[in-house]
Amino acid sequence: MANRFAKDYIVSERSRKSVLGTHVNTFMSVVADLGYSPSTIRTQLQLLKNLIRWVQENDVVISNIDESITDRFLSESGRKGAVHRGDNKTLHRFLDHLRREGAIPHPKPTFNDSPLAHLKSQYEDYLLKERGLSTTTGSRYWPYIQRFLFERFGNKPMRLCELCPQDIDSFLLRHAYERTARVAQLMVSAMRSFLRFLFRYGETKCDLSTAVPTVPAWRLSEIPKYIKPEEIEFLLESCDRTTSVGRRNYSILLLGMCQ
Repeated sequence: MANRFAKDYIVSERSRKSVLGTHVNTFMSVVADLGYSPSTIRTQLQLLKNLIRWVQENDVVISNIDESITDRFLSESGRKGAVHRGDNKTLHRFLDHLRREGAIPHPKPTFNDSPLAHLKSQYEDYLLKERGLSTTTGSRYWPYIQRFLFERFGNKPMRLCELCPQDIDSFLLRHAYERTARVAQLMVSAMRSFLRFLFRYGETKCDLSTAVPTVPAWRLSEIPKYIKPEEIEFLLESCDRTTSVGRRNYSILLLGMCQ
């Protein structure tokens, strides 16, 4: 269903011919793959459609779009009462998407010699050179890793050697099961990859990646929200109303359908 919204956007929007509109389409495909609900996708899509309109009305050059531009857009939208919770986060993700696709330049690098920045640089280098993965993979993994480290160590020194399976379990119990199966899978993949990296470089005494649980992703694992009329008819006809049990089952089904 999520992909359908992206396709509807391509078909229906006049701005589909714009450069920014093309990037919105590719961004919505990424959002759909992360397993967001249809209502969330609609909200994000409407926000980006409003951004396109605002950019065109204000003659903003695509390559000049950055955080200051999206802040201006949100400020003006807020005065009109059109800002929703999570809009700023969506726009920042969209800017990251534009930068990955080369539509806008990356911000000028600033030197950061913090332990976390150094660890991030090492990890991304490991993914690229030893695992053969793209920088996009690292950018998708890192937010979960950063949150894990922050919740575990806070403002204290990062003593990675102190990490244990209980830290992993408590983090995933707090966060993974609140999300869709697709997003939870991404989270555990990030954790497993990062923990392998720590063991590979001697930061942990054992390979803690084996302590990361798997996330079930069975097909048709969700309960159907409705069944077709012909399926209802078949179900009712399967009750043998010549017997007391059949009549009871038939009545139960009818009562359930009336709720």
